[in-house]
Amino acid sequence: MIAGANLASLLQAFFTDRLMAQRQASPHTIASYRDTFCLLLRFAQEQLGKAPSSLALPDLDAPLIGAFLQHLEQTRGNSPRSRNVRLAAIHTFFRYTALHVPDQSALVQHSADARTNSLDRARGRSEDWQRRALRKMASAAIRQAQKTAKRALKGRRAIG
Repeated sequence: MIAGANLASLLQAFFTDRLMAQRQASPHTIASYRDTFCLLLRFAQEQLGKAPSSLALPDLDAPLIGAFLQHLEQTRGNSPRSRNVRLAAIHTFFRYTALHVPDQSALVQHSADARTNSLDRARGRSEDWQRRALRKMASAAIRQAQKTAKRALKGRRAIG
């Protein structure tokens, strides 16, 4: 449990204790998570009219997180994949928070539920994209195999 747990101390502990010390996350992961929380805190500041230093954990409720995720896709033009990377960072932070601030566990659970619903909608859109990408990759693999087979036949003819 983190003594005097406010949002700033929770974020600091999350980055230093959880990501860096316990998980030994790569610099790229840490940078991605940092960017996510910079965007989230900036969005919260715009929506709530509070400076990031005065935000509290209850300020990051499900409606705000949902609005942030919509903002990423609609205003910033992020793809569902990019949006889901941000969502994973937020989800990881809330799981960490649930362990270290048990008196906020109801808020954390409510926020996690709301985000899961948003993720399910994004998955529906991204499944079509994934199917198309898989078809393209399979077609490319088949074409490459055909080229390789033709080269092998030419090589045998030249030898024999």
